Amino acid sequence: MELTILEDGTISIQTGNMAGEHHASADEFIKLVHQLAGGARETKSTREQHLHHHHHEQEHRH
Repeated sequence: MELTILEDGTISIQTGNMAGEHHASADEFIKLVHQLAGGARETKSTREQHLHHHHHEQEHRH
C-alpha cells in the first residue's frame, strides 16, 4: 500500500493485490482515512491495483 499526499491536499492511496485479512485491513484503513479527512472519495479499480483519492477543501485563514 502506498499513501501519497499531493500538493493540493489530495490523499492518494494505491494498493496492490492483497488477499484475505490484508485486504480487509487495507479497506478499514482507507475507510478511516476518508472519515478523518472528509471530502469526496473516488475509487478506481484496475486488474492489478486499486487507487483511492480523497479530496477535501482546505480552510484558509488570513
